[in-house]
Amino acid sequence: RNILSVGPEMSPRPFLVLRSSWARLREGPPLLPLRARRAVHGLTVHWQGGELGSVSHGTGVSLMCGIAGVIARDQNLVAGALPDMKDFMARRGPDDSGQFIESRGDTTIGLAQRRLSILDLSPEGHQPMVHPDSDDVLVYNGEIYNFQRLRDDLEKYGESFRGRSDTEVLLKGLVRFGTDFIDRLQGMYAFAYYQRQTGRVLLCRDPLGIKPLYVARLDHGMAFASEIQAILAGRLICRDRDERAVAGYLAYGSVQDPLTFYRQI
Repeated sequence: RNILSVGPEMSPRPFLVLRSSWARLREGPPLLPLRARRAVHGLTVHWQGGELGSVSHGTGVSLMCGIAGVIARDQNLVAGALPDMKDFMARRGPDDSGQFIESRGDTTIGLAQRRLSILDLSPEGHQPMVHPDSDDVLVYNGEIYNFQRLRDDLEKYGESFRGRSDTEVLLKGLVRFGTDFIDRLQGMYAFAYYQRQTGRVLLCRDPLGIKPLYVARLDHGMAFASEIQAILAGRLICRDRDERAVAGYLAYGSVQDPLTFYRQI
């Protein structure tokens, strides 16, 4: 598991999901059905036999939900950047969206999510999701494969559920068991969990980084999102290039963890 816990000390460590180079994309997989269509980094790639046919952009290939957040001392900065970050990911989650902003002392916490409804199509799956008792807040992207079994276990502890989403199972489990609950998750996920009693924000992604989570260092805080471009849409950082990342890309065909092409991310 990859966990980032941010509290008063504000010392985030960035994450990175490796991206394939165009050269590797052009090679293609060794065995692929005729006229197969594959989604690669927001592109629809059309294959015929073993040859690359055409590449087209489309809203249908990026449907996967998305999360974003900003934690900073400037309330106006958070309130101004968060909607733009959320709206940039509209293609990822066309069914619903939401955001949560709260000031706590000299720090403002903003969380946002774009939703693609799969398990629970009702409003009960809306995010950010707030726990009815603790008021803890969760934004989540992914799929927990064993959520039904986890739900059954939580019900034995007296938990009740309003909807059928794995988001609610994750939230109830985190509130009851804390970070120990993460060890029981089977699936692909990235989420931000705000514990309002302690004022801490927990960022977590699945062990293999199937669901990406990018973190940007700010002067007095941090920002995160499912996409680098969503962070850039918030206009929170400069776009200075990280020369180490460029060198790694040219040498190995991918940017090496924990770098990205942008120095602050």
